[in-house]
Amino acid sequence: MLELRSIVDRKEYSYNGLAGGMGGATGMGLSFQTSNAASIIDLRGTFNNMSIHGGAGVGGSIDLLNGLGRDGRPITGAGVTLVVQAGASACGGQTYTTVIGGGK
Repeated sequence: MLELRSIVDRKEYSYNGLAGGMGGATGMGLSFQTSNAASIIDLRGTFNNMSIHGGAGVGGSIDLLNGLGRDGRPITGAGVTLVVQAGASACGGQTYTTVIGGGK
């Protein structure tokens, strides 16, 4: 389980999930994500995720997500990860996000 702190909403959240994929890559870098969620609370629950990675030396990934917000409204998002890596891979799966301190 990975735990992060949201700077904007000042709430802690964690997520976990399973994904399947093919290929092989290893690396470390920075990830930037955005979505049409009104707040981090709308990102609670199950979301589908897909990511495509590639590079030799400097590389990165393109990340996509979708799910439903607290009011049932569709939430979509995308991101990019910039890494020092070697290899190529693609994966997809679901994550479940919990917001600590909740809120409505």
